Amino acid sequence: VVDDHIIGILFSLSGKEIPTGNTDLFRFEGIDIDAIEFSGIFGGDLSGNYVPVLKKGEGATILASEADLHVNPNPFSYSTQINYLVPENGLVNMRIFDLTGKEIKSLTNAYHQSGNHTTNWNGTNSEGQLLKSGIYLLQLKIKSASGNTYNKEVKIVLSK
Repeated sequence: VVDDHIIGILFSLSGKEIPTGNTDLFRFEGIDIDAIEFSGIFGGDLSGNYVPVLKKGEGATILASEADLHVNPNPFSYSTQINYLVPENGLVNMRIFDLTGKEIKSLTNAYHQSGNHTTNWNGTNSEGQLLKSGIYLLQLKIKSASGNTYNKEVKIVLSK
């Protein structure tokens, strides 16, 4: 318990999704709990690699209210996997920049359905040349069909 919040790990031993709705997940003796609000939800596989999570409720899938972006491994030397969550159908623009703000490479500029997506980056620029070791910025911009805009940036370390 930290600042009146319970911090913990919730997982399924069977590897199946945890059911939605009112479910007895756990009980605390002597404590009456009406509801629990979950936040900071992420998933992982048995090797500890990040797995994007879709939140579900009331019989329909509800995607996260914002874009999500994860790079693994980071730092990397030859290739890295980029996992990203698109919260709504829309135009997805993902680009790599150096620390001066110069665009190095466009990874995608296309319409995507909502959901989890994956791409890879091999440390090259738009001409296919290998880049020097350093810190690069990965920028994800999504303009949804409904007009919402989502932005996310992460630093990527290329280490040769």
